[in-house]
Amino acid sequence: MSCPSSHGKQDCQVDFALLIVRRLIGLVSVMLGIAVVTFVVTRLVPSDPARQIAGLGASPHAIQQVRVQLGLDKPVLTQFWSYLDGLVHLDFGTSYVTNHSVLSDIGDRLPATLELAFVAVLLYVVISLLLGTLAAASRSRWQQNTIRIATLAGSSIPPYWLALVLQVVFYSFLGWLPPGGRLPIGTLPDARVTGFYLIDSTIALDPATFWNALQCLVLPAASLVLTNVGSLTRLVRVQVLQERSTDYVSVLRARGIGRRRIMSRHVLPNAVNPVVTVAGMQVGFLIGGTIYIEKIFQWPGLGSYTWDAIVAGDYPAVSAVAIVLSGVFVLITLVVDVLQYLLDPRARLARV
Repeated sequence: MSCPSSHGKQDCQVDFALLIVRRLIGLVSVMLGIAVVTFVVTRLVPSDPARQIAGLGASPHAIQQVRVQLGLDKPVLTQFWSYLDGLVHLDFGTSYVTNHSVLSDIGDRLPATLELAFVAVLLYVVISLLLGTLAAASRSRWQQNTIRIATLAGSSIPPYWLALVLQVVFYSFLGWLPPGGRLPIGTLPDARVTGFYLIDSTIALDPATFWNALQCLVLPAASLVLTNVGSLTRLVRVQVLQERSTDYVSVLRARGIGRRRIMSRHVLPNAVNPVVTVAGMQVGFLIGGTIYIEKIFQWPGLGSYTWDAIVAGDYPAVSAVAIVLSGVFVLITLVVDVLQYLLDPRARLARV
């Protein structure tokens, strides 16, 4: 870690450690707040999980028995303290729908969501950087206008509508890609090491499964990326244009250094700092947007699990997913802060 000359190396390390500690304290505070909010909201929703679990034709006595089994007959404060005690011991309770531990359900479905989110984020960042840089560096008005119109059009389309259109075009009409799922029906990965099918198939040296899993990822990832890429593309373009107009770029040009070298070694590294912050925030929104995308594409991740839990009034599952996703979002914020601290000396000077 390089430090500013006016700031000692030891002081830099202390500042870095304090940054990590503050963010971890913030992580605990946010998760506690989310836990309280989700508990209150789920209890205010006009639904009765006991009635849904017992069935439409169940008698009031049978419904009451289910309510007692679930602990819903106890006072709200008693339920809340029991809920917090479970969270401290990483016990999110038992799902009303699957009748399994919520923690095990999340463990089974989290890799699917993270794999989709990782591919979507990778495409999101790469496409935004390429389009934004091209729009700023291109001298062709036609290219600039094409990129601008395309990104604006993508930002104006709802992700769920685009997902349905992509399904109709690439599955129903063209037959190029599967309509949903992580693998074609009847296909299972040879080994489950990490839960990420792309990684597991690579470890197992199974190119057929890798190709099938990659094909299944295309449409849901595209639905998430194409509707969000416009904002980051415009930011990259603005930052690159600002850096190109600075005095040091003019000096480098006067010294006869080529445009590509100036762009790759000077302009882009300096322009990427604010992009990292915005990209990190957008990653959280991409993960949150997987709920309806997963349902449309029958993707067995946390999104579809959350959807089913909300419909069924599955209090433990809804609360647990909200806490896990909020924790992921805060961790992403921590990573962004660390990257900003490491990449931009001004971020370190601001803490002196």
